[in-house]
Amino acid sequence: MIRFSLLLILAAIANFLLAIVLNQLTLTNLAGQISQLGSITLLCAFSLLLLTGFGLIGKLIIASFCDYFSTIGRIERRLLFYTSQRNRLNRLFQFKKARLIYLNQQKRKYLLKKSDRKSVTL
Repeated sequence: MIRFSLLLILAAIANFLLAIVLNQLTLTNLAGQISQLGSITLLCAFSLLLLTGFGLIGKLIIASFCDYFSTIGRIERRLLFYTSQRNRLNRLFQFKKARLIYLNQQKRKYLLKKSDRKSVTL
C-alpha cells in the first residue's frame, strides 16, 4: 500500500511536469486537465497513505489489547504487582527498623543521662 501511494505521488509529479511542458507548448486546455489529474492523483496518494497509517495504528491497538488481556500478560502483571508490594513492604520494614534503632538509642542516651545525674547527686 505504501509503495503504491509513493508510485501515485511520483505519477502526480510527472503529471505536473507534463502540465508545465504542455503549458509551454501553448496547449493550455490540455495542461489544465493534466494538472487537475495530477492534483487528484496527489490527493489519492496522500489519502491512501493516511488510510494505511490508520490501518496500522488500528492493528497495533488491537494487538496491544490482545496482549494486555492474554493469560501471560495477566500473570506478568500479577507477578509485577506482588514483586513491587514485596519491595514496598521491605522498604517499610527497613524504615521502621531504622526508626526503632534511633528511638532506642535516644532512650538509652536519656536513661544514661538520668543515671549520671543520680550518681552525681548521691
